[in-house]
Amino acid sequence: LTPNQSSHIHVSLLIASLIKELSIFGHVMDLSPSPSQSTWSSESVAKVKEVYCVKVESMTSKEERYPYGGLQVKAELRPKSHVLCGEVEDHGDGTYTITLTPQTAGPHQLLITMDGQHVQKSPCDLYV
Repeated sequence: LTPNQSSHIHVSLLIASLIKELSIFGHVMDLSPSPSQSTWSSESVAKVKEVYCVKVESMTSKEERYPYGGLQVKAELRPKSHVLCGEVEDHGDGTYTITLTPQTAGPHQLLITMDGQHVQKSPCDLYV
């Protein structure tokens, strides 16, 4: 684990513990981010040597939007020969923009992870 992953896991465990303790006061909303509920989308077509943008929206396990930034979001575009890592912009509100610039035409695989876990529909096949 990296320091960031370790810190995030520690904080997540503390949050889970607090939610359990506070449940004596009634329903407590769990705002922990859930990569498996988080989604990504793109409005563009991937083309060689053109910027391809992907928008990621972090969600909670209750399928509500996670309203904070700071998650470790990564993207990789993998053709057969090498791995291209995307640039990630954290908007601080639970949304992220990823930009990638494919260098070769053909079949690729797009992988998007949040805190080390795949988001919905990742990995997926993408033709450039």
